[in-house]
Amino acid sequence: MAKAGAGGMTNQKALSVLAEIERKLAGHDQVTGGVIPVKQQVQQLIEEATDLRNLSQGYVLGWIPHW
Repeated sequence: MAKAGAGGMTNQKALSVLAEIERKLAGHDQVTGGVIPVKQQVQQLIEEATDLRNLSQGYVLGWIPHW
C-alpha cells in the first residue's frame, strides 16, 4: 500500500470504489468503455440505487433499528 498523509496508509479498496464512482459520474459505460448520454446515465444510476440486490447489502444482518 502507498503512504498516505499524516503517516497513515491508503485503503486500496476505498480508492478503487472512488475511482469507479468518478467513472460513473463522468458518464463512462462499464461495458463499452464509451461515454453515455446524461439521461441514460441518470436512469442507470437510479436503477442501481433502487436494485434490491444492492439495497440488501446495507442489511447484512437483517433489519436492526438503532435507537
